[in-house]
Amino acid sequence: TEEGEEAVVALVNGEPITRGAWLQAAALDRAMSRLAEQPTPSPEATLTRLVSERLVLRAAQEAGLTLPPTEEAETWITDWLAQLDLDETVLEEALAQVGLSRAELTAAIRRLLLVAQAQATLPPDGDVEAWLNSLYAQAEVSVLRPLAAAPPSAPPPTPVPAAPPTVAPQVGASAPDFSLQALDGSTYRLSALRGRPVILYFWATWCPACQGDLSLLQETYRRYAPQGLIVLAVDLREGAGTVQPIVQTLDLTFPILLDPAATVGEKRYQVRALPTTLFLRPDGLITARHVGPLSERLLEDVLTALITTGREK
Repeated sequence: TEEGEEAVVALVNGEPITRGAWLQAAALDRAMSRLAEQPTPSPEATLTRLVSERLVLRAAQEAGLTLPPTEEAETWITDWLAQLDLDETVLEEALAQVGLSRAELTAAIRRLLLVAQAQATLPPDGDVEAWLNSLYAQAEVSVLRPLAAAPPSAPPPTPVPAAPPTVAPQVGASAPDFSLQALDGSTYRLSALRGRPVILYFWATWCPACQGDLSLLQETYRRYAPQGLIVLAVDLREGAGTVQPIVQTLDLTFPILLDPAATVGEKRYQVRALPTTLFLRPDGLITARHVGPLSERLLEDVLTALITTGREK
């Protein structure tokens, strides 16, 4: 079924991340973060960790690296508990509370140790961030279900972070300015749109959920444009020849911007999966960030607040 554990929540280069894998990762994250007294990150941060792990493990496999022995993972767990001044009983209780076994924890730590080994040995010149960014640049990562529907989680402590250290612009922050050329040849600068609510939508033609979203955004734009709303759909890493047919087929009338090197999407906005949508207040502050397919209910709820804010200003 759609809600079954085999349901696919995301694709990484065509390989699925199932709901079961998501639930297990989230459960393990909750247990480990509770023990370490760590804050809970956003669903997007959890997805980024999972995607990063998949990409790094594939690179490790191609380089001939293999999972460390179980004993090494057990040693890491023992040392980690000692650092927190906790014992095995507390760990077992925490795992039981989220329905996970010690074997599942050990398997996860083995993967994380391999990620750490890959990040320590594979990046040219030791530049981990640049190497991770290059993996993302070559990857196709699409989200098939709204992340809000997935359980909240927190990343377990790892020897080396699996995700790029650069932080994505968060809710409440000012949206980074940029200037991009549109499909019709005109140029749009985000800061020039101050005073109007903005939907900033990152997409690509290969993204399974994006065409449905674009149709929904077109209807939303038609409805709310008289109230000042502007929709900017930013295509990542594709040219006009690839994008134009979809725009014509869907009869889109809002601006379609091209980000062929993903300098805006991947670098300034740290977009790691498509589709990713940001909702901006008229003053340029980010009021919501959503990863995954859109829905009429989501757009209605967010835009009602945005339009109201615009009137109050």
